[in-house]
Amino acid sequence: MKKYGKLLILVLFLVPITVLAEDCSPKDRVNLSKIAQNVAVAKVFDENTATFKLVFSNVTSEIYLYDVTGRNYHYSSNADISLKGYYPGSKYKFIFYSNAYGCEEEVIYTKYITFPNYNALYKDESCRGLEDYKICKKWANVDISYDDFKKETQKLKEKEEEKIEPVQNIKGYFDYIIDFVMKYDYILLPIFIAIFIGLEYVMWYKNKKEQFF
Repeated sequence: MKKYGKLLILVLFLVPITVLAEDCSPKDRVNLSKIAQNVAVAKVFDENTATFKLVFSNVTSEIYLYDVTGRNYHYSSNADISLKGYYPGSKYKFIFYSNAYGCEEEVIYTKYITFPNYNALYKDESCRGLEDYKICKKWANVDISYDDFKKETQKLKEKEEEKIEPVQNIKGYFDYIIDFVMKYDYILLPIFIAIFIGLEYVMWYKNKKEQFF
């Protein structure tokens, strides 16, 4: 019996004991995905370089970020992650990996970020008064030469001037009569009053004369 006991102990020492790591459960994946989706992303545009900066907030120690385009991994040390050099009109892909025990290097969330087109000509002097048109908006795709830009803005300005040009009304005969009366009312008014009084007197005299016959 002792012989078998010693043999068992020998086997236990010779056979390696493998400790299996705990698998990443579906529940762990869901929780880690929520953490990744809770990451806030702010887009900051730099007029000098005409590029965007991304600021990732709420990146906990349980996850880390991979920039597919730049091929760089980014970890948070209780601070925001700031990444620069993203161009307008482009789309970028970011992958969130797990850093939690049992779920190491697991892909838990993928985020795509698209940047709007930038129109560098929106600040040109030719755009003054044309801010509502696409060609003069800051975030618009305006892919034309500067000469064509000047021609187009000039056409738009001429169009705007036509809108505000006063419409001249064509006067009729009655309009001219009114204008004449309004202009010389200080002369015509006493004449009209005299004529009115004269007509009233004639009518009175005529009625009076008929009463005697």
